[in-house]
Amino acid sequence: MAIPKISSSHNVRQVFGNFLRYLEDLLKIDPENVRGWKKNDSSKWIGEANLSHLYSLDYPDGHTKLIDKIKWEKSCRKQNQGVCMLHNCRVLMLAIRQNNESLNDYRRIAIIFFYFYRLNALPAQHILPYYLLHGEWKQFCKHYRNREYVSGNIAVLGNYVSDYCNYYHFWVDTISDIWYLRQNIATSEMPQRYLMSYCGVEWQKQILEICGIDPDQVIPFTEYTYFCVENLAVPVRDKGPIVIPAWQANAIRIMAGWQNSDKPSSRFLYVSRADANKRCIVNEPEIHEQLLRSGFEIITLEGMHVKDQQILFGEAKAIIAPHGAGLTNIVWCNPGTVLVELLSEQHLLPCFKELAKQREMIYFPIKCKTTGEGRKGLEENVVISSKQIKDALNFIESVF
Repeated sequence: MAIPKISSSHNVRQVFGNFLRYLEDLLKIDPENVRGWKKNDSSKWIGEANLSHLYSLDYPDGHTKLIDKIKWEKSCRKQNQGVCMLHNCRVLMLAIRQNNESLNDYRRIAIIFFYFYRLNALPAQHILPYYLLHGEWKQFCKHYRNREYVSGNIAVLGNYVSDYCNYYHFWVDTISDIWYLRQNIATSEMPQRYLMSYCGVEWQKQILEICGIDPDQVIPFTEYTYFCVENLAVPVRDKGPIVIPAWQANAIRIMAGWQNSDKPSSRFLYVSRADANKRCIVNEPEIHEQLLRSGFEIITLEGMHVKDQQILFGEAKAIIAPHGAGLTNIVWCNPGTVLVELLSEQHLLPCFKELAKQREMIYFPIKCKTTGEGRKGLEENVVISSKQIKDALNFIESVF
């Protein structure tokens, strides 16, 4: 049988890529099977504890028919969830290039190895073959001989996306991982330090302080490139903006030690993204008059202390806002608060719908047209019509 001739460098790369993916498949290991790969090793898998006592059972929907009409982005839940406890493992902090951006040292993902096997079933672990194919193996070889050894009990937190400075992912993926570890492993096994995507912005420091995490416990993703860890705890659970655990809102509130005040919620808030560079409402000034006439305060969250954001959302009776990380603050809201979320038609993520349900809020989504500026769905600005704002205000009035 004749060997087919490879006619171009593109085909060579494709063949090599397929071989690399095949080799990768041979060297993968599921977290729950780690102990079987090495006898007399203290590594182990701890299955998820029963957390049903933290689920919110009654989820009132503000406008069920409208919610059901929206084609929300979907993803599968992880079948096996828990904590993988690894002894003497290796970690490669992979630098991620996003779109056509220049390389940003903060934008990293932890790739975790157990002996010669790569831990799979973790977020973002599928990207390694692509980066090896594009020369990342040179960095791997460069740091292999000079790798450092980190002793003690460490946990890797978040590690879902390489978005190193996102308020939503920091609360939902990173901080919630600490809560998740506390529910599933013994106090004696809890880590002393946390490997996390961290760039030291002020709101990150404020969140750590609120949650009782000492800055000395933080190991930023940028501190090492390739290193060995004596004991590494790896939370394996649903993360991100599409699949939300039923305990998510409760976990954040517990970590922050947040209790709603007895004072009745009274404020009507419009949370603007005028201070952002994507997903802005381009005709926002046109709707300000309608909002102000209906008693709404127009606010932005940029530079506001996290504690002040907690108080602000805790006092809210109704909120109108475009989709954005600042809406993570709805976890501080009281049950019965109305949330009107202005969604881009190209970016229909259910994260705030689910958090609103968990807080027993009344949720009303409005799908907005994009401006067609050539950006991607995640970034494109949107337009809201006068009628859509009128519908939102009428809905809020009908509730109260």
